[in-house]
Amino acid sequence: MKRMIVIALCLVPLAAASGAKFLMIADNEDFVFVCLSKTAHKYHKYEDCRGLLKCTHEVRKSSRSEVDTARLSACKICY
Repeated sequence: MKRMIVIALCLVPLAAASGAKFLMIADNEDFVFVCLSKTAHKYHKYEDCRGLLKCTHEVRKSSRSEVDTARLSACKICY
């Protein structure tokens, strides 16, 4: 019985740590990167995406809900 309690106490922090990583990944996916050029037509998952290298304007990190999906579509390189 003592072994089961000790094992259970050891597994709880491991489960919490793995859950925290999952939450961090989920939070990161809510943000996208957008080139602020008038001619830009894609939003990107990664700031160092190959598609953003051509951007000569500012690159801004925005929430996915703020992105104008009528004008911008997802980048095919990073999505």
